[in-house]
Amino acid sequence: MKRGLSLILALFFVLCVAFNFAVPLFEGADEGAHFKVVDYIATNLRLPDMNQADAISHEVSQPPLYYVASAFVVKWIDRSDLWHVFRVNKDQGAIIHDHTNAETVFPPYGATLAVRLNRLFSSLLGAITLASLFGCARLLFGRDDLALFVTGLTAFNPKFAHMSSIVSNDIATVCMGALAFYWMARLLRQARAPNMREFMILGGLIGLAYLCKPNGLALGLPAAVMIAWLARRNRQGWIKAFVSAGLCCLGGFLLTSGWYLGYCWIMYGNPLAWDQVQQTNAALARVTPLDLGAMIASIPAILSTLWGDFGQGIRWSNALDVLFIGIDVLALCGLVLRVLRRDRWREIGLAGLVVLAAVLAYIPWLRGYAKTENIRLIAPALPAFYLLIAVGLFEWIPARVWSRANRIAAAAAFIGSFAVIPLFLVPAYDVPRYLSLAEEQALPAGGRVAFDNGIELVHASINATRVNPGETLTITAYWRATRLIDHMNLVWIDVRDSDGQSLARTNVTPMRGRINTSQWGSGVLRDDYEVRIPEVALGAPGALQTIARIYFGWYEYDDPTLVAHVLNSTAVSAQVAEVKISGRRVPDSSPGHRIDATFASAIALEGYDIEGDRVRLYWRDVGAPDRDYTVFVHALDAAGAIIGQSDHMPTPPIRFWDAGEQIIDMHDVSGAPNAVRLEIGLYDPATGLRLSAAKQDKTAWPDDIVVIPLK
Repeated sequence: MKRGLSLILALFFVLCVAFNFAVPLFEGADEGAHFKVVDYIATNLRLPDMNQADAISHEVSQPPLYYVASAFVVKWIDRSDLWHVFRVNKDQGAIIHDHTNAETVFPPYGATLAVRLNRLFSSLLGAITLASLFGCARLLFGRDDLALFVTGLTAFNPKFAHMSSIVSNDIATVCMGALAFYWMARLLRQARAPNMREFMILGGLIGLAYLCKPNGLALGLPAAVMIAWLARRNRQGWIKAFVSAGLCCLGGFLLTSGWYLGYCWIMYGNPLAWDQVQQTNAALARVTPLDLGAMIASIPAILSTLWGDFGQGIRWSNALDVLFIGIDVLALCGLVLRVLRRDRWREIGLAGLVVLAAVLAYIPWLRGYAKTENIRLIAPALPAFYLLIAVGLFEWIPARVWSRANRIAAAAAFIGSFAVIPLFLVPAYDVPRYLSLAEEQALPAGGRVAFDNGIELVHASINATRVNPGETLTITAYWRATRLIDHMNLVWIDVRDSDGQSLARTNVTPMRGRINTSQWGSGVLRDDYEVRIPEVALGAPGALQTIARIYFGWYEYDDPTLVAHVLNSTAVSAQVAEVKISGRRVPDSSPGHRIDATFASAIALEGYDIEGDRVRLYWRDVGAPDRDYTVFVHALDAAGAIIGQSDHMPTPPIRFWDAGEQIIDMHDVSGAPNAVRLEIGLYDPATGLRLSAAKQDKTAWPDDIVVIPLK
């Protein structure tokens, strides 16, 4: 057992070191802001002023325990180069800082060394969490195999490993939550009645959890319920026992955190410094708080961060999210089975109460603030949450293979977590490479667009020619800087219908923020963008399908009113692609005059109408044509001379026609009223070659031209 736990902890440290060096400095969730508080305390030997958040860090409103402890870790290191390595990327994409070679030097020095050591301190807190969780599982369920299972499951959870490898008070809150949970488990399972000192220790641990993060206070609810339940054992004077134990717990809480409550009261007029907390989070306040339905709808997104969330927008694939949410559901079913059997239901209830209390404390933040859909915001309850998942999963493992399943699960989890680094983390932070000359020359010619901000669109393509409302369209663009760009620019993408009305518009940080436009060198860079077509894109249900056009434009980050223009033009955007948005088809119409002609066995000409100078052609897709062709209509007099002509591509273009779809194509032919006959055909605009035309009996039309006598 001890060897198994030691092996898990050793492999956990290996995993944390790998994450430590795989994640660039300050790229963890708010890591830069957290380290600035650490640096301030280490430099000034005092707590920062919460009213100076703009000058120091928006994390100054957090309780100080993690930051003070971290300050002792890094104080002896010369951090004077922090200004050099801490450079914010204003584009704010997946990478939120500009990174220098100083980060890659080994051994690290200066501020880089300080951050690396601070991260190792977080890893130590993660290891203490694991040891505490192991103890909880043994105390509550009396099984070493289950204790090893939950410890391995947690240690090799890539989210937990990532959280334990960055500078953040989240892992400190998780650690103190684990210690408090362990102490509750100890009090619950011991045979004798707890003494007052033990209740004071519980209160002290809750106080330490609060000193890491305000939601540590949520541990007070399960502690109070457990104290009440323990007091009920004392059938004579249980109310007195409850009050005495509660006061001892409160005393322990005040011994560890009372000084900070008093400090905030004196400095800010409130023991929780609530106004300052609200002020530092004001930028994230929702204009309209989420209602119950919206909060319930966010549960899958929140659960997906239990396993696969790695900081500032770095995620793994949606398929893995679905897989792990399925594992969570399987664990829940296992827990329900144990509770129905009344198997250790009190122990499961204690863990569930810890989770419930943290969720209740989390709901107001989820409801009122954006970017809060993350499981780390119930940090003090995460150890109990991990335990519940492990207990539920263990229910499905046959007893005869417990030991083998433990080893297999631990090995698979460790390998999977390690694989996250090369598969997801490294690519996410990798600086885009410029296309080679051969790759650049292989791009299709034509369609280049130059903007007056020094950026040229070399080529653009889309991943599909058809899309349904509610689906996402991927657009690939190839950009080149034609000169030195001295401003950071963002690209905007607009999808418009055939009437020019915007269906979907989005502003995007190019290259996901991995390289600023002001840092672009010579060469072509590829970038991929995703645009979701809203379900209401076509209006009411049953609306007609449309051909949408996609436009690209640019504007400056610092001043969004400074919009780039297409070079030598007044246009502020350029059309780069077209896509068909599915909807209801136009009902079929019957032509006044029928024709039986088929072009290239793919396009049927069913008939025509003539109204003055307008010639209406009725086409039908019978063979899925793969490209666009131009239609020509010639009006000829009795001598065979052309007295009117129209050449244009139908609307929609032929490549967007669907099998069996009828297309009505209008042509203005000035000589049509006086014409003796019409000639109709299709040709490839790139080559000028006509498509073969056949009659109903499969014989060819002469010269691949359909001739229609009029008089």
